Amino acid sequence: MLTMMTMPIMVACGGDDEEDDNGSGVIIDGVNVINGKKLVGLEIYSDEDPSSLSLNVKIEYDSKGRMSKILFEQYTIDYDVNTNTYKQYFSGNFKEYASIDYELRVISLKSYYNKSYNYSLNKDGYISQIGTCILEYNENGYLTGVNQTSGISTLAYDANDLLKASVSQLSMGNISLYYVSYDNVDNEGNLFVRVKRTDDKRSFSSIDEKDVICFIAYQSGLFGKVCKSVVNVTNKNEACALFDYDNNDRKDYSLSGKIVFHCE
Repeated sequence: MLTMMTMPIMVACGGDDEEDDNGSGVIIDGVNVINGKKLVGLEIYSDEDPSSLSLNVKIEYDSKGRMSKILFEQYTIDYDVNTNTYKQYFSGNFKEYASIDYELRVISLKSYYNKSYNYSLNKDGYISQIGTCILEYNENGYLTGVNQTSGISTLAYDANDLLKASVSQLSMGNISLYYVSYDNVDNEGNLFVRVKRTDDKRSFSSIDEKDVICFIAYQSGLFGKVCKSVVNVTNKNEACALFDYDNNDRKDYSLSGKIVFHCE
């Protein structure tokens, strides 16, 4: 969850971010449900080229407005001998990757994960525990920490905007710090986000299906209030976010891409 929030997928669907209670919702059957329009789909591109689509996702909600299923378009990867590259082809068919049972309090991850976890809710309707993973929130309802057996992660805010984060891997004795900056933060349009890390690890994080599932659960209100610079689902217009981030072990290396959001 923290990895996803410190990745360059922190974007806005548009809307008014002047309200102090931005990202708040209503409690329905003990579950926090975000007010306003909802994210119903997103497309992730590896760069600005429309042919670089890497993930295509649909989100379904139940009759009470609670996020219930997340589906990914199926694809195959073939090797192109003419260009000496691998190409990804989408089928048009969507498969369920995640679902949540609000009566049994069970989260299920399908596909190659194929795991299910029990979860608990706090008094504000936010998930406070998934399996052995504990989630902590501040007095304003924003997620501030994730504690699990493999590590501890923390989040810091400035005026309810995510500002920085740390990820500690207890088994390896590593601590990574991430600093977030925003450019062109408008009510709609493009939002540029940069995430820089302070360590010198020779690796970079990529966005996979599990990251996207966590992000969707976050924006639906299951992990507390939503940061105003991360998502606002109150504008009918589709908004795009271009992102890049620097990998600190190579000063000349960065990744950029585009995420398109569909809200209803």
